[in-house]
Amino acid sequence: MKKVTAIVRRVLAREIVRAIEHAGCCCLSAVDIDGLGDMVDPEKEHISFEYEGYYTRMSRIEVLCRDEDIGSIVECIKSHGHTDHPGDGIVYVSCVERVARIQSGEEGDVTLRSQ
Repeated sequence: MKKVTAIVRRVLAREIVRAIEHAGCCCLSAVDIDGLGDMVDPEKEHISFEYEGYYTRMSRIEVLCRDEDIGSIVECIKSHGHTDHPGDGIVYVSCVERVARIQSGEEGDVTLRSQ
């Protein structure tokens, strides 16, 4: 099992989430964040005294999925999140050792199905 994390432009997050859901993934979340460093879009940067520099408003999307779904999810994020401008974001994949559904106690791949 894997977790795909994408840091993307906030204005594209809704489209990316819908595309991932359309691909059949049910276990995902999205939150708004502040992107720093290479995440900063020079055309949309903001000055921050908290971060002592510049930041861009971004979204972080996390998808829990089966190993065999990684390629299609990453391609989905790349194709729907690409603008060809600096600050488009990044996608990375992490291994997940254990997953348990809180309500039912189910564990493993069965947790990746819609209830």
